[in-house]
Amino acid sequence: MTFVAGTNHLPGFYAAREEVFADWYPDGDVPAHSLAVVSALASPEFTVEVEAVVALRNGSTRSAAERGDESAV
Repeated sequence: MTFVAGTNHLPGFYAAREEVFADWYPDGDVPAHSLAVVSALASPEFTVEVEAVVALRNGSTRSAAERGDESAV
């Protein structure tokens, strides 16, 4: 799930996503994705927020907060 603060940031978001996805998913088989345009995020300098669930090799999943990844908070 991606939250983008204002439609004016959509072109940059789409360009970045296309660049990253081309590298990560060269066969074009990309994961499901939802996008919401919002008026603002928690801090004015934030323009994009990405929420993700990651499957680990052993099949368990943990959130960024559970991993202690403060950059995702």
